[in-house]
Amino acid sequence: MGGPRPGHPDGHAGHSGLGGEGRSVENARQNSDRENARVESDKATERPVLAMVQDNTQLFKLFADNPDFRRWLADTALRLAYEATR
Repeated sequence: MGGPRPGHPDGHAGHSGLGGEGRSVENARQNSDRENARVESDKATERPVLAMVQDNTQLFKLFADNPDFRRWLADTALRLAYEATR
């Protein structure tokens, strides 16, 4: 476990990119016990993951239920792939 971890400016493993949630984890880490920091960290991890699941579920539903969207997405992917090879 020990030692600095890459990707965080001060070398510790943090929740960078989580805004206020990252600050609440850091505050718990500095001012509380490890268990409270764990609870805050778990909450900070859970919220964006749940948001991604909801977004991706909506995308899948649109893809599955809407043939026009499915065709547009396939055409766009092909066009971008073709343009990237030129």
